[in-house]
Amino acid sequence: MSYTLPDSSVALIIHSGWETAYMISEKIPKPQIGKKLGDLSFPWESQEPGETDEQALIRLLQEEVDRHGELRISEPRLLCVLEVHGVFTRCYVAYYRGGPQDTWGTQAGTEYDHLGFQPLEILQGTKPRRDGIAPMLQAFLTEKERRAGKPTLVCE
Repeated sequence: MSYTLPDSSVALIIHSGWETAYMISEKIPKPQIGKKLGDLSFPWESQEPGETDEQALIRLLQEEVDRHGELRISEPRLLCVLEVHGVFTRCYVAYYRGGPQDTWGTQAGTEYDHLGFQPLEILQGTKPRRDGIAPMLQAFLTEKERRAGKPTLVCE
């Protein structure tokens, strides 16, 4: 099976408080973009040619998070931009505002397994995670500390 590397992608961290976030487990390995079988990930989708971030986020929500459109979240806002295996990814963050917490998208079971809201600690442990998740998590935790008024340590 041939896979064409996309030019860009979007990821979405949906959190309920600053301690848990919606996560998935990858079922289809795509080593070209750092995706291995069983990797933990935030919802993350390649963009179609000409697709805006907003359009890609809407598609991501339907395919990977909420096929019925019942989940209520805040307006996604840009958290960070990074390059993962030559693909520029814009990571957005949104706050869970209500609706079913045990929800999944149209691609559940085929492209990924839905894990629902999980403690962020599992991404900091030894479980496998998709390439690019670590800097997204770091940006999220830095934002959490900034909002709490705590000084942040920036490592290079």
